[in-house]
Amino acid sequence: MVKTIFSAIVVLCTFVSGAQALEWETLYEKGRWRLDLNLHDDGSLNCEARTSNNSGAVFFIESWDDGEMSVTFYNDNWDFGDEVVEEEFLIKIDRLSPWEISGSKAESSLWVWLENSGQSHKFLQEVYNGNALRLMNDNGVEIHRFSLSGSAATLIALAECADRIESKFDSSDPF
Repeated sequence: MVKTIFSAIVVLCTFVSGAQALEWETLYEKGRWRLDLNLHDDGSLNCEARTSNNSGAVFFIESWDDGEMSVTFYNDNWDFGDEVVEEEFLIKIDRLSPWEISGSKAESSLWVWLENSGQSHKFLQEVYNGNALRLMNDNGVEIHRFSLSGSAATLIALAECADRIESKFDSSDPF
């Protein structure tokens, strides 16, 4: 059975808005995983958990200061053009049923915004518990494979970072 993550495509996306990281600080590293806190030129903050594979592709899980989360795949060899277009793809973690994703692609990236839902939490739990993640096209052909070794500790650090930046975004508390 194929599972689905529903995407909320938001104009705040770095690829759409053109916001670029001006400064970053690496908060955590474990194996191939790294967690950065990024300050963008539009003043936004995000926490970026990332890992790479042997072919140079990168898998990101990002949490933004407004509470939004995204999953992104990046490869220098991809050239999707400047226009953002919708793309169907699959993510398979270990031997579990694949996730059917409706996301977006542009330039060298493929991404999906995660809704705050039970399905998104289930997806993140699979990443947390998983050993390997496979990015596949909508026909099930593998494009990239990533080790998830170290993902549990990294996702815990990502949640802590997200809590810090979201509390700064909450304008109801002046302190």
